[in-house]
Amino acid sequence: MKIQNEVADSFIGMSDQDKARYSFSRAVNAAIFGAKDQDFIKAAGFELEASAAAAKHQPNYQGGVIIPWDMMGHRDVTPFNTRTLTAGTATDGAELVADNLLAGSFIDVLRNRCVCMSLGAVKLDGLVGDVLIPRKTSGAVAGWISTEGGNAGNSEAQFDQISMKPKTAAAYTEISRNLRLQSTPAADMIIKDDLTGALAVLIDKAAFYGTGADGQPKGISLQTGINTPTDFAAAVPTWAEVVAMESAVAVDNALQGTTGYVLEPAMAGSLKVTEKIAATGEFIYDGGKSLNGHKVAITSQITAGDMFFGNFSDLIIGFWGGLEILVDPYTHSLSGTVRIVAHQSIDVAVRHPVSFAFNNDGS
Repeated sequence: MKIQNEVADSFIGMSDQDKARYSFSRAVNAAIFGAKDQDFIKAAGFELEASAAAAKHQPNYQGGVIIPWDMMGHRDVTPFNTRTLTAGTATDGAELVADNLLAGSFIDVLRNRCVCMSLGAVKLDGLVGDVLIPRKTSGAVAGWISTEGGNAGNSEAQFDQISMKPKTAAAYTEISRNLRLQSTPAADMIIKDDLTGALAVLIDKAAFYGTGADGQPKGISLQTGINTPTDFAAAVPTWAEVVAMESAVAVDNALQGTTGYVLEPAMAGSLKVTEKIAATGEFIYDGGKSLNGHKVAITSQITAGDMFFGNFSDLIIGFWGGLEILVDPYTHSLSGTVRIVAHQSIDVAVRHPVSFAFNNDGS
């Protein structure tokens, strides 16, 4: 049984000095103007060298600028997200062009919290081809020999495969000519973080709710064989219903690895004021980092009324290549605005569906 994939190291070995030296704007300007003016190519020599090194790990490379994983390592990693940044319009970029721009005090958009990686999901970097991971579905069974000289019963392990194929997430932003020319270096990180943040939220949510259709990976909630205990009797689960999710996983011998609950903020607030047993003064969730003895993650990625529990080290998120940036200077060429499109190919797989439980109030 062969894994049909060659895994490459998608980090190119950038030092802290290299990361501080890297300029997103220089790379973009080289892509826009480099064909006509070699000065832009010379200025972005380091960025283009880094892109070329990262491109070696990118399957079906399309010729865009690749941001190395070294520059993305701090991220946990949506129909397409769009945002237009211009230097002359309030809220769209003018705040980045000023005599005294406090870049260190930049106020970012409030995004849903990404939690899969922090809960222990396994990240596979630098995938190249389609992936087949062999899985044992049942093992040999031991038995007693009833008579002296008798034979052991025959039993064999059974196997199948988990398949992973790249699905592509994308986002784009638009930056004006003045913003490229006038903004401080902080704009590099602002634009890059806007794109990577949008993709991170999309990928994280797909790990929970991806449909497996329309170009999406299949998330935990739709995995065949996942534990689905009896629906919560009300919008706020009881202590017994919370524990039942853990028990369902334990019955399948899957209560191991990095276990945790995931719920949305409103439910978390309700559990803080819901007693485990009436008149005891002990509440289901005390607001700490654990629930029922397991990690807890709270995020608006989760639909109201839903709750997940499981061994998140059995969740695999595979990445094909690095984040690929394509620069489009033509769509809005009359105004000088440049569109920057980001693509990231990923897939989601679950080693054992019974390692997870999913429940809600059935509404």
